[in-house]
Amino acid sequence: MKKMLLTLITLFSLSLTANAESIKAVAVDNFSTMTPMPGFSVKLPADALINNKLYKENTIINTTVVKVSNAKRGKINAYFIVEPSSIQYNDEIEKVSVPTFKMKVTPYKELDKGALAMSAGKTAVGQVVKIPGIGQGISFIHGIAKGESGNRLQSGFNQVYQDSPLAYAEEGKELEINTGDLLNLKIIENKEE
Repeated sequence: MKKMLLTLITLFSLSLTANAESIKAVAVDNFSTMTPMPGFSVKLPADALINNKLYKENTIINTTVVKVSNAKRGKINAYFIVEPSSIQYNDEIEKVSVPTFKMKVTPYKELDKGALAMSAGKTAVGQVVKIPGIGQGISFIHGIAKGESGNRLQSGFNQVYQDSPLAYAEEGKELEINTGDLLNLKIIENKEE
């Protein structure tokens, strides 16, 4: 019971910290991790506090791309890291001579509370009920219930595969951004001014 409670608390705290450091933004430019450009711009759809400085809604942050990480095996998706080169608000442009923060750019995804609860539930059941294969059985039933593949039986087996360690042999996805796409900017380096 203690392991189950600890697992649930850990998952909950991880989801809170992941959202605390992230900023929602809109892509101003197209970008691909397969053919990266040296610069990239984003627009803030709401006020954001970065490095103790408030950036107003519709602020455009022009950045320099400092690192591109392509997709890797283990379902590790591609991402890139940027640092600001200039900040544009209304028609005023402020050059950034010494960048005070770096951001990791990834696609924006809403937190799927149902999937998080299902994952935590499978882990908890696996800890409490010591029956081999109970997690796979739950995955199979979940896949049948979703019926995404058109064939419920096939969907059940597909869900078991996706929830198994075997699925981690697959390569992640490259990042293709189009103008207007929602992005997640995670502050990874924050220097005081």
